[in-house]
Amino acid sequence: MNIVDRFLYKLAICVFLLFAIVGLHKLGIIDYHKLQDSLSDNINLLKIVKTVNGESSLLFMDFDDVQPTNTNLVRTQDIKNGKRIILDSFEAVEALELGIVIKIEADKVYLMDLNDNVFCYSQLDAIDVDIYQIVRKNQIIGRASVNNDGINYYDLYVMKQNKYIDWYS
Repeated sequence: MNIVDRFLYKLAICVFLLFAIVGLHKLGIIDYHKLQDSLSDNINLLKIVKTVNGESSLLFMDFDDVQPTNTNLVRTQDIKNGKRIILDSFEAVEALELGIVIKIEADKVYLMDLNDNVFCYSQLDAIDVDIYQIVRKNQIIGRASVNNDGINYYDLYVMKQNKYIDWYS
């Protein structure tokens, strides 16, 4: 079976599922809105893309690591539920893992990796990614804050199933 045949089979299955969901909703058997809410909270698109691609590259997405530019990591400090990353005269904040941006707040970026870990990069002065963007490892996601002494820093929190974990050791 070649790549076109696999694509057509996957397309046929998706169309069947779509019509099945819409039909069951019209018949009152399932509530489409409840299904949509539960799927939007729990779906990890990176796993789906990796599964669909398999050994091929049906969906042309580059997941290779980016060459790190931030090699001047000075130290980390423990903070409540996370780590403060202090950079030596370097202001770029790089993603620690391949992930997808699931949420952006005022000074925070949330990335979900393949293992369903949620990385929260906090205390950012600027954000250089968009919601639902796939971010490769070491890709720049924003600019770190600067304290009064001219030291660049950002805070990192890692959560799994809404519990903080010590990922960064």
